[in-house]
Amino acid sequence: MRIPVSIFIVLISFVLGGCTRPTANSTTSGPPKEQSDPARTPDQDKNSLAFKTGKAAHEVAKESEKAAKKAAQELREGARKAREGWKDSEREDRAKSK
Repeated sequence: MRIPVSIFIVLISFVLGGCTRPTANSTTSGPPKEQSDPARTPDQDKNSLAFKTGKAAHEVAKESEKAAKKAAQELREGARKAREGWKDSEREDRAKSK
């Protein structure tokens, strides 16, 4: 049962892989490239919705990175305090048992 399933999976991967391979007749490789409009200026690009969305996404990513660093630092501090408490409790237990 395993061999026929394996053969089927290999065949499907070849079929799907062949669908994405460029044909011999195509002159470009990869997906078609966007045609840039020569009439657009860089100022118009900065005012586009895509540019503003990308800029906002970048700012959110930077803020998220800062928040993640702060959370990691707080976690580290909490773990350090927990270790100290554990060691302190262990010392107290040893002192009581003597």
